[in-house]
Parts: sequence; C-alpha cells; structure tokens
Amino acid sequence: MRRFLLWDHDGVLVDTERWYFVATREHLAACGVQLDQATYLRFMAEGRSCWNLATKNGVPDRKVAQAKTRRDQHYQELIRSEDIEIDRVVEVLAELGALALDVYFPVHPRSQARLEQFGLSWPDNLRVVPPIGYLDFLRAMAGASVLLTDSGGVQEEGVCL
Repeated sequence: MRRFLLWDHDGVLVDTERWYFVATREHLAACGVQLDQATYLRFMAEGRSCWNLATKNGVPDRKVAQAKTRRDQHYQELIRSEDIEIDRVVEVLAELGALALDVYFPVHPRSQARLEQFGLSWPDNLRVVPPIGYLDFLRAMAGASVLLTDSGGVQEEGVCL
C-alpha cells in the first residue's frame, strides 16, 4: 500500500463561502428577495440555486442573469479585499509536515497564484502538483492512506474506494 495523503482543498486554505453568501444576499435583495443564511445553506445542501427565489417572485430571467453577473464581480472584489484565511493554516501545515507520509496537493493554476500571494512555506513532505484528471484522481484516492478534503463529492467517493 502506498503511504501518502492526497490533499484536495480547492479553497486553497481560505474561507470564501461567507463572502459568496454576502454577495448573493446583496444582489438578490436588489431583485426584491431577502435571503437569510439558513435559507442559503438549505438551498446549498439541496443543490438548489437561491436565484430560483427571484424567478419565483417574477423577476425576469434577463434581470436575474445581470444580478448574477454583478454578484460574481462583487464576490471577486470581496475575496480580494476581505480576510479570507482560515484560522490555524500555518499550524495545520506544520502538523502535515510532521506526518510520516508524502502529501500531494493537486492545485489549480488560479489557486497556485493565491498560494504564492500568501507566501506560505510548505513542509518538505508536501508536493504541490498540477491538477489531475478525474480518473487519475480516483486512482490516487484509492491508493491514498489518508484523504483530506473539503469536497462533499470527494468525501462520498473516498468512502467507496
């Protein structure tokens, strides 16, 4: 058996979800829809779009599309300007470095740019590698000793493998 940990963290050591909610809430309000966090989380868990609330309230599709575009722009501004780092990231990296495992982190180019922006130093046993395809990722998961992920889909697949 291989001894490595496959680390899938597409948020790249940051917490952006609350800012996505803030941007969505603000731009839905511009469409006349009030969105609270409980409703937002329920819709997310059910795989539904909160924008359906606007459509249901009679907001034309074109206006919804424009509001989504403005939300996306606002969200990008928020993640550039707000504190998005997850607490204890440096400590977690140190703990990963203490493991007797090789840690592989397939990273998206956009995420790589964020990593460089943070200036994080990696433990010697952590290998940042280019993104891998789905089937290669499944093979890697099947051979991993441990899997660390923030992805619900990867959690489900990992249990089966």
